[in-house]
Amino acid sequence: MKRLMSFVIFFALFVGLFTGEVEAYLGKVNGSLTPGSGSYKTGDKFSAKVMLNTGSAKVSVVYMNLQLDTSKLKVTSVVANRSKFEGVYMEKEAGGVVSVYVTSSKSTADLPSGNLEVATINLEAVGSGSAGVSLKSYEITGPSSTSDYSYELVWQAANFTVNGVVATPTPISGNGTDGILKFKMSYAGVTTASNCVSNWPVSVTVIAGSQSKTYNDVKLTEVGNDGGRKVFAGEVLLSGFSAKRDIAVFLKGPKHIQVKYGKNLQDGFYNQPGGAISVETSAQATPVYDFTKYPITVGDVTGPSGVQDGSVDGRDFSYVKTEANKRLEGNNMVADLNGNCKLESQDLALLMLAMKDKQSQLY
Repeated sequence: MKRLMSFVIFFALFVGLFTGEVEAYLGKVNGSLTPGSGSYKTGDKFSAKVMLNTGSAKVSVVYMNLQLDTSKLKVTSVVANRSKFEGVYMEKEAGGVVSVYVTSSKSTADLPSGNLEVATINLEAVGSGSAGVSLKSYEITGPSSTSDYSYELVWQAANFTVNGVVATPTPISGNGTDGILKFKMSYAGVTTASNCVSNWPVSVTVIAGSQSKTYNDVKLTEVGNDGGRKVFAGEVLLSGFSAKRDIAVFLKGPKHIQVKYGKNLQDGFYNQPGGAISVETSAQATPVYDFTKYPITVGDVTGPSGVQDGSVDGRDFSYVKTEANKRLEGNNMVADLNGNCKLESQDLALLMLAMKDKQSQLY
């Protein structure tokens, strides 16, 4: 008799899933993709996990349809989490709809709950533009002493940006006399979700002994990411600078204090005079220095005359705090310190972290 009752209840739920009948909700669960945003180049492949946060609520059936734009994102596979849901009835994409239908028949005490990975969607970026992932339909159920088995799903919309073809730095051929400096770097707070960092050039200052020269408005090219932090590459022909050895390099961004680099793979403040960087006159022979482990510090956005003054202080704090409270969205906003196209508390938090550095590194 118990087995018959269980079959009847499961059959009723199964019918309800596909007829759209939803009874009163037991409560709410939260759903999202992880990551829920990001910026990718055409051809990039990445994965997003379908997550549910049920708290203490137990779930036995999860059925979800997610809608996405297949002109921007191609689904290469959908893989249900069989370690949590032993019954897998659907894991596919068709017509831009990702469908996942999984169940668990364990005892109530052993049913899945908490922060659950339901499935993994493997994706490839195929077309330029913004690609949102929305919730089309769902049914989530769990055990109950009554006939009420449904949970309301609160879905956090996801959005990805595809920026066209993979870019490469503009190569410098050299002139056989001047050295060529090649480097990779990163900005503090700038991640794969930072889509408004398309025009953040740097000034590059090189010093060796008594020689010093600054090259302004050096354009950078995004070349990938390291642990979620965007990586940029730059090249400079050191015209008018004869030194090829024992060079110190200083990088400064449009809203950043100047940071000194004295060696490859530097991961903290370089506390020695001079530097140990070398360059060659051949573009093929000169090394590429990796400065990504020590991102340049953001926060120098204003000063006494309303422009950068080489320090992070109360003026910068006041400016960013005022702007962050506006909660605006858009491109090229001075107070958008992490480049995510928004003015928000994260920008102020980045500035507060920079307060410990305060001054540009000058020697």
